[in-house]
Amino acid sequence: MSKKSSVFIIVLLVAVAASLIRTSPYQYVEGQGSPAPQQQKQSQQQIKDIVGTVGAVDIYASSDGKACIAEIKLSSTRPNSLGIALSSTIDLLAPDESICELFSLSSMNNRGVFLEVQKLTTLNALPPTLRASGDYQVARLYLVHRAGI
Repeated sequence: MSKKSSVFIIVLLVAVAASLIRTSPYQYVEGQGSPAPQQQKQSQQQIKDIVGTVGAVDIYASSDGKACIAEIKLSSTRPNSLGIALSSTIDLLAPDESICELFSLSSMNNRGVFLEVQKLTTLNALPPTLRASGDYQVARLYLVHRAGI
C-alpha cells in the first residue's frame, strides 16, 4: 500500500508541476531574451566612463543636502566614451556630498578621478537653485553616478 501511495504522490507532484509550467504568465519563445537585461543594457548605454582632473568646484545647498558642480578637464591620453575631444572641459553635477568632498580633495591633490556620468539634456534636470541662476549651460553638463580616485 505504501508503494502505491508513494507512486501516486510522485505522479501527482509531476502533474501539478507540469500544470504550473503551462499556466505561467512568462512564456519562453526561442530566440527571445528576457526583457530585464535589455532594459539594463539601455540604461548602461546612457552612462559613460570618463577620466579627468578636477578644476573648480562650486558647492551649493540643495533641498536634499550639499551638492556641487565641478569643472573636469578630460584626460589628454585616455579617450573618453562621450565622443568629446581629449583635454576638453565639461561640468559635472554631483548630487551627493561625498562625491563633492572627493572632488575637493582630488582638486587640492591634483589627482585624476574616474567617473561614471550621464548627459543632462534639459534645464528641468537641473536643481531649481541652479536653474534660476542660469550660470550653467546644459550643453556641457553631466550628472555623476559614481566617482573614484
